Amino acid sequence: MVDFEYKRFMLKFREIMFDNLNEFRFKDEDICLYHQYIYSGNIDYVYSNKYCLLDNQYTLRTDLLCEKDYLQNHISKNFRYEIRRAEKENVKIKIYDGKENVVNNQLLYDFEKTYNGMFKKKDMSNKFNMKYVKAALENNSMIISVAIDGNTDEYMVFHAYVVDMENTLLLYSTSKKWMDKKIENLVGYANKYLHWTDICYFKDTGRINYEWGGISSKDNPNGIDKFKMSFGGDIIQLKNCIVANSTKGNLYVKLLKERSKMRNEDYN
Repeated sequence: MVDFEYKRFMLKFREIMFDNLNEFRFKDEDICLYHQYIYSGNIDYVYSNKYCLLDNQYTLRTDLLCEKDYLQNHISKNFRYEIRRAEKENVKIKIYDGKENVVNNQLLYDFEKTYNGMFKKKDMSNKFNMKYVKAALENNSMIISVAIDGNTDEYMVFHAYVVDMENTLLLYSTSKKWMDKKIENLVGYANKYLHWTDICYFKDTGRINYEWGGISSKDNPNGIDKFKMSFGGDIIQLKNCIVANSTKGNLYVKLLKERSKMRNEDYN
C-alpha cells in the first residue's frame, strides 16, 4: 500500500493507493485520495456521502508473474522491432529508485518542462504535479525511468511510476518527440524500449502488477489506448475515490462535482 501526504491549492492531500477499502481512515488531511482500490465495505455509504466523488476507471494490467518470453511475445510485432531498433541506435536506460531522485532536481525540472510543454502543444491543460512527485519520492513510493540518447547524453523519454512492494502504476509518460522532428523516430523507438525495460525491471524487483494508468475506453480506444494495448495486458476496472475531511475539503469536492456534472451535460 502507498500512503503519503502533500500540500496543493492551500489544501492538505493524502494519497492512499493499492489498498482494500472497507472504511474511510482519516488523519488531519483536507482531502483523502483513494486510488486503484478494491472496495469491500458498505458501498451504499460511499455513494450517499455528500462529500465523496467516485470514479470507475478502465485500465490495462500486465501480469508480471508471467515469464519474460511470454510477456515479450504478447507485444505487437512492430513494437518488438522498434525495441530492438532502439538498442541498435545506442539508446541508454536509467532507472532512479526512491529518494535518489529528490537530489536530482535537474532531472525533475526537465521532466516537468517536457511534460507541460507536450500538453501545451496539444492545447490541453494537463500539468505536472511537482509537489505530488516530490512527496512520493520522499516516501519511497515513486520510481522514475528515462531513455537517453547514447550519442548526446540527452534525455529523450521520461516515465514516472507510483509503486509499493507488489504494484506499479504509470503516472506520467512524456517525451521530447514534439520538440524536434529530426529525432521523432528515435524517440518513438526509445519510448517503447523504455516501457519494456521498465516491465523487466519491475518483474525482477518482485512486483506482480504493471498498471498502465488507465484507458479512455475499452470499446472505442483512442491512439494512446491502442499504444498501451500493443504491449498486451488485460482490461480491468478499478475504482478511485476523493473524500473530504474538512470544511475546505468539502468545498473542493463540491467544486469537482460541479465540474464533473458540467462535463457530463456537455456530452449529452
